[in-house]
Amino acid sequence: MPYRNKTYVAFDADSDIRYYRLMTAWKQSDHTDFNFYNAHDLTNIWQHSSEDSIKRSLRERLINTKIFVLLVGEKLNFYTAL
Repeated sequence: MPYRNKTYVAFDADSDIRYYRLMTAWKQSDHTDFNFYNAHDLTNIWQHSSEDSIKRSLRERLINTKIFVLLVGEKLNFYTAL
């Protein structure tokens, strides 16, 4: 069983990726103590990946996840809320 110490951050990549990037910038900054072990660093998911490949990568990320963070931006539509 994997050691579950990662944080998985979920967000709408079309409109809220800036918030995720801000979190990663805080993590890299020398001026803040903000830190987390990012589950996104485990595997890469490419835009042209197959559905099976994406599911396999997401499964690996979530198996190693201890904390789940959902970023909710300014826009919320019905489909992202599901």
